Amino acid sequence: MNAVPPISASQIEQLCDACYTASTPAGGGAAVGPQSAGFRLLANGVVFPELDFECLCAAVTGTTRVLLLPGLNTIIDDDHFSLWAWCAELLLPPRAQLFAANQREIRNLFGLTVHTALASYRSPSTIQHHHAMCFAQSAHLALAYLSFPLLEAMTKRACSSFVGFDGRILSPFSVPRRDGSQRSYAPGPNKCSSLRDLLYLHRSVVASPQLLALIDKLRSYLTALDNTQDPFDLIYSWRNDSLHGSTNYQTIGGTLLSWSLLICLAEIEHDFEQRRQRALSGSQREAQSAARVGFRGPWSFYPPA
Repeated sequence: MNAVPPISASQIEQLCDACYTASTPAGGGAAVGPQSAGFRLLANGVVFPELDFECLCAAVTGTTRVLLLPGLNTIIDDDHFSLWAWCAELLLPPRAQLFAANQREIRNLFGLTVHTALASYRSPSTIQHHHAMCFAQSAHLALAYLSFPLLEAMTKRACSSFVGFDGRILSPFSVPRRDGSQRSYAPGPNKCSSLRDLLYLHRSVVASPQLLALIDKLRSYLTALDNTQDPFDLIYSWRNDSLHGSTNYQTIGGTLLSWSLLICLAEIEHDFEQRRQRALSGSQREAQSAARVGFRGPWSFYPPA
């Protein structure tokens, strides 16, 4: 029997594009059903722990596209749950050693955000505590609120040569204003507290060419959703509206989580295969331990259920 060739990044992108097209019928709105199910990655034999770095990043960006359907509709399915869980398994357990001791709170926020994203993976059991069951049913709402500070923290972490976690400016930089002029930041009493400006800094100065290409794909998806403003301005307006209570953007939590995952994945490109093998072994040991003791540890993410 001939071995099945591994899937390529371009094939993953094609499947996700086809899924998006099938989910957005010509008449408008969003369609969920068999017309898009056949293009799901898991349905086409994709196994996330087996993907190389390029393919994994292609899956993150590709599955993000179907989170941003016209009218701020969203379709979260097993592809998203399994993919987020595997990325978290790569990045967040203690064995990954990606977060310094003074970044413990950021790592905890990251873990909480992923657990929140995965909380509704299966219908809540009737034996759950009442409040835990209610949270699982509405976890997508909490995800939207958690994903904003997570993206800000991960962007500051990536831009640590320029901005501290407290917003203090460490090195000078400039970002464009909405009117096209430049806003300059320099060390001193002023701080950078704008997620919009941090995203501009990261994209224009810090991101590698490979990560820049992925970020620009995400930006193009946001532009397709709303072409009246720059994608970073759109995210900024989303955050302000949600924090002020005027809008609850439950549809964008997964997008911002995926954005944070991409920023973090970029850190491990150079030794990705070694980390992939270590994460796979770790998740298998965790599954064996869970089978014996009846529960999983707080830093266990994959599989999502």
